Amino acid sequence: MKSKWKRIFAVLLSVVMCFNLCGCWNSRELNTLAFVTSMGFDKTDTGILMTVQVFNPRAIASQKTVNETSVIVYTQEGKDILEMLRRMITQSPRKMNGTHLQTVIFGEDFAKDGISMVLDFFTREHQFRTDMYFAVAHGTTANNILKTQTKLETNPSNKLFSSLKSSDEIWAGNKAIKLIELVNAIVSDGNNAAITGVELTNPPQDKDNINALQRMEEDPVVIKNLAVFNKDKFVGWINEDECKGYNYLTGNVSETLGSAESKEVGKITMEVTHTDAKRRAAFVNGKPSINVEIHVDANIENVTGTYDITKEENLNKIEKLAAEKVESQCLGSLIRTKEYGCDIYGFGELIHRTYPQYWKTVKNNWSEEFRNLPVSVKVDYKILATGPQGNPFFEKENK
Repeated sequence: MKSKWKRIFAVLLSVVMCFNLCGCWNSRELNTLAFVTSMGFDKTDTGILMTVQVFNPRAIASQKTVNETSVIVYTQEGKDILEMLRRMITQSPRKMNGTHLQTVIFGEDFAKDGISMVLDFFTREHQFRTDMYFAVAHGTTANNILKTQTKLETNPSNKLFSSLKSSDEIWAGNKAIKLIELVNAIVSDGNNAAITGVELTNPPQDKDNINALQRMEEDPVVIKNLAVFNKDKFVGWINEDECKGYNYLTGNVSETLGSAESKEVGKITMEVTHTDAKRRAAFVNGKPSINVEIHVDANIENVTGTYDITKEENLNKIEKLAAEKVESQCLGSLIRTKEYGCDIYGFGELIHRTYPQYWKTVKNNWSEEFRNLPVSVKVDYKILATGPQGNPFFEKENK
């Protein structure tokens, strides 16, 4: 008898619990959503011009080749980001969805006024992930960048995302930055943000014309230079060599190319396989200073000329020249950023951790203090391999 009542109770309990299950109450069918892949923000006379790229489902799903771009571009002008996104339903038959957002581009003029409003939106809005990359349009607008088709990737956002990620990993001529890192750089004391630049080179007259794009020799959208920020406001650019120096100083170089060049040596190109940067703060004559020791491992990949790379003394000379090149890049980067008064290296944070009491006296004026901060750079460059053939193949013929 007890067993029977237990079974009845279990059934009733299961029925009651079913009422608490919400199911897919907020589900959306795929054919009602427009998936945003890139967003851009430009300054206008009255507010913000927001540009979005969304997947073109007809071009992607078609089994046949169609003369259509894989993305569709929409724009809205206003002052509130969420309001502009919602208002795009008046242009698009589908609701904008940000779960596939890959890249966000700021126009220069927009970035000069500050990007904190955009970052605040992305950190609050639940549908956006935090792994999108950020870039600043160099010499053009974010709208022009997002309206331009690219060559290798049918989706321009995929091209930009992949270029940012790959160049950060194997070139070191830019700095790929995501949402959380960018926010931390802006809000922290003793550190400033740096965002990679993107520009148009020889763009086609008709940016949506696939045939015109195919006739171009190079991709119209390229990653170039690095935008320097003071808090959330853009202040200026550093070039590729200066960006490499920045990455060496911050220990952000995974792989890249190095070189040694002189009249005697010719030009020797090396693949950098590993780097390490040790940064220390010290006090000299009552003032802080920074010492950076950079260690670089590299392999010789290309030799122009007949310089004998099998001799140890010659390898030492190559290492010395390569180390001087890295040191020059680092010092060039420091000179430029000191002109801006922007510590993008986090030296202020290092001093804060090492000398917290002293930091309290300078943190409110760190921009000026950074301009006069002594930074010592020492580079230890080691060549690990010269290649299986040693000297160039044609050395004997030249002799």
